Amino acid sequence: MSQVIHYATPEDGVELIRADDVPSRASDWLMKGCWPEGELVILGGNGGSGKTLIAMDLVATLSNSGTRCGKFPDGTPARHGAALIWSCEDDWQRTLMPRLDAAGANFRHIFFVGDVIEFSSRRSFDFKRDLPGLIRRIEEIGDVRLLVIDTVMEVISGGGASAKKVRQDLLKLVEIAHKYRITVIGIAHLVKDAKKGDLVKSLAGSQAFSNLARHVLIAMRVNIRGQGLDDPSVGVLTCAKSNLSKAGGGWLYEIHPAWVQAVDGREIETSRLIWHRQMLPGSAEEIRDWATAEKSEMAASPRNRAEEFLVRFLADGPVPASEVHERAGEDGITPKMLRTARERLGVVSTRVSGDRPGESWNEWSLPETDREKEPFPFLDPDYGHAGQPGQAGQPRQAEEPKGAHEATQGSKTAQLFDAFMGWRQGGPFNS
Repeated sequence: MSQVIHYATPEDGVELIRADDVPSRASDWLMKGCWPEGELVILGGNGGSGKTLIAMDLVATLSNSGTRCGKFPDGTPARHGAALIWSCEDDWQRTLMPRLDAAGANFRHIFFVGDVIEFSSRRSFDFKRDLPGLIRRIEEIGDVRLLVIDTVMEVISGGGASAKKVRQDLLKLVEIAHKYRITVIGIAHLVKDAKKGDLVKSLAGSQAFSNLARHVLIAMRVNIRGQGLDDPSVGVLTCAKSNLSKAGGGWLYEIHPAWVQAVDGREIETSRLIWHRQMLPGSAEEIRDWATAEKSEMAASPRNRAEEFLVRFLADGPVPASEVHERAGEDGITPKMLRTARERLGVVSTRVSGDRPGESWNEWSLPETDREKEPFPFLDPDYGHAGQPGQAGQPRQAEEPKGAHEATQGSKTAQLFDAFMGWRQGGPFNS
């Protein structure tokens, strides 16, 4: 019978560690449920979904630790630390720096992974070949909390088709994340048929990408009926898989145009994010189905149409039931449809007495709700990043973005939270 060695030495062969010598540890988070600390995170999305903008917004938040701009969308304050960016797709000066500038980033805490100087010549950084040199730089900086890789395919040899090679290459990122407590974000693309099936399987390349990552986030555009050319695009970030917390849920964001100043004084047009404070409930697939659905078709169903009528008709306060029935009939809503909609919405019926003896009637009103009336809190400076352009490397004073009220106050996107909740319950779309 073989003997289990409690503390093995290298000469003993395979090391066995008894379970009572392995302490259980809770996961640490930059932002709870979204950005785990010291882990590999895959951030996937189609082109135009804002995945790189999301990464740059995270970098900007981290760089502003200790200021009112250094807070995540849920209000969690960022801890002090530096961020590294290795981008093989976007130009630093023309794309990434303007986006960081628009997000109000403190450039002193942000580093780009550049070329490698070798024998007095310059060549491009190669992950496999130059990883030891990158690790030395991380150790020199000392407080790196974030490493963004755009795209994660640059780490993988052989095109990413071999699950074995993907695991071998990604394990190096996992080791860096664990050893130095760095959140490593690998940006990835989605396959073309990502509109159906398991969202985790929609990542381009081998399934080993999602298997090895402890956390998979997917960014998606939200399909909004009647979206104008000048309206901000809207997206949702959902957790498609997590070994560290509950998967699902979503954070809404708007992509707004922004303008920053170039070094020569010219104006650069770029983009910036505005986050929604409330988190959407539901599975990643539910959120995907809602985001990509043609909302005008869903809103046209008889049940939804009746509920939408009640929500709109009772929005300003109680209305006599007889008036509700009369107006509903004019809109082609039958008494049965109206009764079903009333039950689903929990409409309150109150008996009201008139001035004359024996005079009374029923009034209908919407139920009271504790839901926040203003779902977008970016007008509160504690939740924004935007500031005035300044000199490179200098933190800027955060202030409310110019035109912020005009951009979203009363816009269709301000009702998206209610639209999603109504859709999950089979109710009306308000977007």
